[in-house]
Amino acid sequence: MKKIIFCIIICLLIIACFLIIIRFLNLPAAALNRNDFPKDLQRNLDQRITELKSKGGICIAGRVTMSDGAPISSGKDIMVNLCQDVDEPLWVYKNGWFIMGRTLSSHYAGTNKKFVLRAYGYDPIDAFITILQGEITYVEFVMHKTSPEDLASVTGIVVNDQNKPFAGASVNLSFPFANHGYRGDIGYTYPHMEMTTGQDGQYSFGGLSVAEHSLVASPSGYAYHSVRFTPPAGGTAIENLELYRNRKIIIDYVYQADGNRSFDSGNLQTGTIEWVTGAGGVDFSDGRVEGYEPNSLRDIEMRQDQGVLKFQNFYCNGRNGFYDAGAVDFDSVTEAAETGYSSSERLCLVGHVYVVRTYEEDNYAKFIVKK
Repeated sequence: MKKIIFCIIICLLIIACFLIIIRFLNLPAAALNRNDFPKDLQRNLDQRITELKSKGGICIAGRVTMSDGAPISSGKDIMVNLCQDVDEPLWVYKNGWFIMGRTLSSHYAGTNKKFVLRAYGYDPIDAFITILQGEITYVEFVMHKTSPEDLASVTGIVVNDQNKPFAGASVNLSFPFANHGYRGDIGYTYPHMEMTTGQDGQYSFGGLSVAEHSLVASPSGYAYHSVRFTPPAGGTAIENLELYRNRKIIIDYVYQADGNRSFDSGNLQTGTIEWVTGAGGVDFSDGRVEGYEPNSLRDIEMRQDQGVLKFQNFYCNGRNGFYDAGAVDFDSVTEAAETGYSSSERLCLVGHVYVVRTYEEDNYAKFIVKK
């Protein structure tokens, strides 16, 4: 009998020690897994698991809850974003469940991968997680309500290029990470606030936590002006925005569709494109400007930073890119260089010739800015 009592005491001591270790290490008693997800989301997970088994790679899924019990209906309420070597938003579903919309390369697996969560009025989370390779990485988070005395705001005035108040400008406040953008059926799919300026051109947003935010003013016919800022705890940030009318350029181009670098012979395609900034990017294989579609990968982009036009390339991955050949005669550029392509910004300069290595085809194009 004494032996039985002794064994029971030893077992209880072991269990007590285990619970103490869990508490001090802040470990969950049971890790999140596939079976915890709602049935409809389990089907999504099964698709990702099948992809991981056949192709490898990484995928993240999990859940976030609010400390005050506030409901989460979708990504409009909270943003979940992987920010390690890639800007990848995760789709957020009812009750805070989230799943990465696709699998990514195994290159992103490993320790200390940055994972961020943002919601208005809640303390931001900047976590560093370990991403598993070839299987789902499950994670859980709780977002804590920011204390009322620490809530911040931002205000300012939108003016035109004559420094006059701009009435009717749409001002959008969001977090400066990747997002799923805009869908016609449900509108914006990420946390945002927006308002339209009145005759005084003023705007203001409140209920902000101390985290980096992004402001964009973008009326029709004008180039947007964006700024990033971090408001002080319990204070107000002042951010004024200035808008310039959209500018248009005209370019002549030659596209080499044979994969070689010659602009003198081969399968050459030529044309002229009128390009208004903000209208997307050029795909030289189609010979036109394309808008921002989810799977539309264009060869070169253009943005207007107030009154200045700049070329850029979002997709440079060692295959594509562009360079500025300078203010030279267009016909004198007879061959594309082998190296020197990058995604770095270049000013859009009249009379300059630019050379592009196209994104999907690995072909070459040259163009000159005429206006």
